[in-house]
Amino acid sequence: MGERIKSPSRRTVAHGAAWALPTIAVATAAPAYAASGCALLFGSTPKFTAPAPSTSSSTAVTTQWVVPANITRICFQVTGGGGGGNSSNRIGGSGAFLTGGLAVVPGETLTLIVGAGGARVVDASGNFVSATGGGGYGNGGSVTGSGNNGGSGGGGSAILRGTTPIVVAGGGGGSGGAVVPSSGSTWTTSAGAGGAAQADAPTLTASFTSLSAFTVTAPGGIGAIGATPGAATAVPTYTTPTGVTVSNAVTTVGAAGSGAPGGNGANGVVASSTTTDGQTTANETSGAGGGGYAGGGSGAAESFVHKLGSITNASAFGAGGGGGSNYFGSTVGEQTIALANNGSTSAGVRKPGSILIYH
Repeated sequence: MGERIKSPSRRTVAHGAAWALPTIAVATAAPAYAASGCALLFGSTPKFTAPAPSTSSSTAVTTQWVVPANITRICFQVTGGGGGGNSSNRIGGSGAFLTGGLAVVPGETLTLIVGAGGARVVDASGNFVSATGGGGYGNGGSVTGSGNNGGSGGGGSAILRGTTPIVVAGGGGGSGGAVVPSSGSTWTTSAGAGGAAQADAPTLTASFTSLSAFTVTAPGGIGAIGATPGAATAVPTYTTPTGVTVSNAVTTVGAAGSGAPGGNGANGVVASSTTTDGQTTANETSGAGGGGYAGGGSGAAESFVHKLGSITNASAFGAGGGGGSNYFGSTVGEQTIALANNGSTSAGVRKPGSILIYH
């Protein structure tokens, strides 16, 4: 079901807390890679866990990590930040979970950027308000509408050698949402989740409870793939069966993400319609795209005033955002790609990424 609001009313985040954080080194240890390979090392305790953003922070955390003496190869697990959501029906998209092995030089410095999660934020009155996207190597898009907002996107997490990325795990897209009447004429909605890393968000659909032929279709945000950002969506649509009058309609295509390297997710887009008497406004901002090697696109949004019989109301809908993309450099071996299953299901709670180092 869409959110029920009794009276519908009328970012770019820095890549990290600082690039000048203190240099962090770990104790010297004999390399285990030669005997076990990364798959077996991942069953042990990591030698270094990069500091990560909190579940309330939108700022990525950047660490300069020095390769210990005698270590010539490391293995890593990198997770992108999850997209913002507020329930199992409005879940944020999952960040990516990438693993691999890398030849290193003792004493060299690698930059570790852990992306922050996106959020769908609710105020004391139960309205979903604006939310900054999660920072990272590619920031998640934000949602900044004045009405009901979807979720912001998660930030990408990355390991860099100098300024060159070695691996990037994309962030998830933010969830969508809807503003529908709390009584009288109501809607049944489906989908609205954010897209996982490198994936499109599902199309949001809705049908009028008392007249099922009256439907809404809002395309989900397009996920980024490799160096190609998520594109703008198709135009959202609605039907107007006999007996329904639609006016003041607004259809807004989802925006495109930005390109590699370090692409930002697109901000959510707005659709808003008000009844002619000015008494009712439905205003929805779609879910934002996830950041990563390239950024995901935001979902489409649409709104309109509808009259069925003697009842006039306004409704608005926004689809979820697409996920950011992943990247492996050519020197990375034993590559695996999966999902972290870290899309947020709780309003205001961010699910940050992570970086674990093994040797």
